Amino acid sequence: MTLSTFPFEILTLVDEFCDQPERHALAQVCHRLHDIFNPFLYRNHVRNNGSCMFWAAKKGTLATMKYAVAEGANVNDNGTAIQKYTNKTKSNNIFCDNDDDDDDDDNDNDDSDNGDLDSNPSFASPLHIAIYNGHHDIVAWLLDQGAYINTPSRDLCDCVLKPGPASWFPLHMAICRGDETTIKLLISRGASLSTLTTSALYCAIRQGSLPAVEALIGKTAFDPHKMIRGTTALHHASYCGNSRIAEEIVHRLIDRQVPIHTMVCNDSPLSLAARRRHFGVVSALLDRGADPRLVADDKFPMGAIHWFLNCGYPGHRSAGAISFLFDSESDSEPDSEPDSKLAIDDEDRSAVVSRLISLGASLERRGTLSRFDNETYATPLFFAAAYVMDADCVKLLLSAGARINAPLYYKTKGPHTMLFGLFRGMSPDIERKDLLRLKEAVHVMLQHGARIDSINGEKSALDYLCDISIFYRRGVLQFVAEHASIYNVSLDHLGDVMFRCEEYGRFDVWYFLLQMYKRISNWLHNNLEKFREITEWTF
Repeated sequence: MTLSTFPFEILTLVDEFCDQPERHALAQVCHRLHDIFNPFLYRNHVRNNGSCMFWAAKKGTLATMKYAVAEGANVNDNGTAIQKYTNKTKSNNIFCDNDDDDDDDDNDNDDSDNGDLDSNPSFASPLHIAIYNGHHDIVAWLLDQGAYINTPSRDLCDCVLKPGPASWFPLHMAICRGDETTIKLLISRGASLSTLTTSALYCAIRQGSLPAVEALIGKTAFDPHKMIRGTTALHHASYCGNSRIAEEIVHRLIDRQVPIHTMVCNDSPLSLAARRRHFGVVSALLDRGADPRLVADDKFPMGAIHWFLNCGYPGHRSAGAISFLFDSESDSEPDSEPDSKLAIDDEDRSAVVSRLISLGASLERRGTLSRFDNETYATPLFFAAAYVMDADCVKLLLSAGARINAPLYYKTKGPHTMLFGLFRGMSPDIERKDLLRLKEAVHVMLQHGARIDSINGEKSALDYLCDISIFYRRGVLQFVAEHASIYNVSLDHLGDVMFRCEEYGRFDVWYFLLQMYKRISNWLHNNLEKFREITEWTF
């Protein structure tokens, strides 16, 4: 008499002495034993940990999921029973295909959990996992079975957004996966949150999910004035990485009456987009009537053009790189072209700056700097030269009427020239690529008459270059002096600086300044009549 011919009642008694692997083996013997032991297999699996639900959600096996639910599985289970499947530090992750799906965390062939999990376990519901793996039929079936649309998960999503103390809901997962079908299905079932305290619109905008944005703002209950994590929906558009989609989102939001000039933490949507150098969002906002002249208040007078030129410093500065640009005897050769991304940025930046100027952005308003000194105030021209180091923007601003010698103010010091502030900010370490850009900007400024002498007896740019020895050793002083003329420095000031250098024993610098003095004197002697026609410099 074989086991398969035993009466049903005896086989049910046999089941009580079997573990899961043994039940699994018996269910594979023949059809009769499968029909008898498979329900026991599922029933015990559901009772012990319910992982078959997560396995089915991952693999897309709807029949398995239906069988498990029929045997008592919970469609909303997302507790510690699946920690070992959702811990991303482990090899047998339920999110990823593995040949070792039924193994345990410690790989010891023991199907029980020995507790070797981290202190912040990962978790997710079958709905999360089905969305993650793109199984639309399972998602729809789970929702029909009453799966919660607002249930949390942890560590399933790989996005850079931070959920805070609450963890991501299924709609967030669909947005991050770019699953338009599931997005629309969840929203049609009433989903609107990414976490317990975060609107899904926040994630939809930042992740560039246009279908989600359209579905969420298309609801009759949408409130265009509602703040999302402290800012308007338009502010969040500046954090969307896809420029084309970000522009579309801006237009959609404004069509739904989201306010365009709301100030949040001293930022309008336009100034925030400018500060983040998001060319697409800036252009879209200007297309829809954003005012580039808008500032928070007189105590914080940063306009969009200031922010646009304030940010975007091309890279970190590194010590010892100054010689590359200014020392003609340097063994290093410059790159023939800036990297393509930088070139594209420069072209786009010039177009945006030109447009901001045409729309009335102030060229005389002084904004507060952040990289150099929190108590420093300067016009957009200084921002263009010192921050983005863009010679084309410098030319644009000058051609539009920006004053080359508009003074730079410090709260506790007298006014200074722009070149003083620029050299003060760059010393003594700056990257090679930045110096190449700075060279062009400084050259343009000198050609247009930027002063390197003093204002009202304050320390001058020439003083600063001579006092910091690295500027001479690396050739910075030589570069500036080579392009400076009587239009940039008076002979009286040059003589005063020479006297101080001689007094302090800086004879190497003194000798070089002497050559500079002779060159400018000779030019002045030969062009005296021409020079007399020049209006005296005023500040």
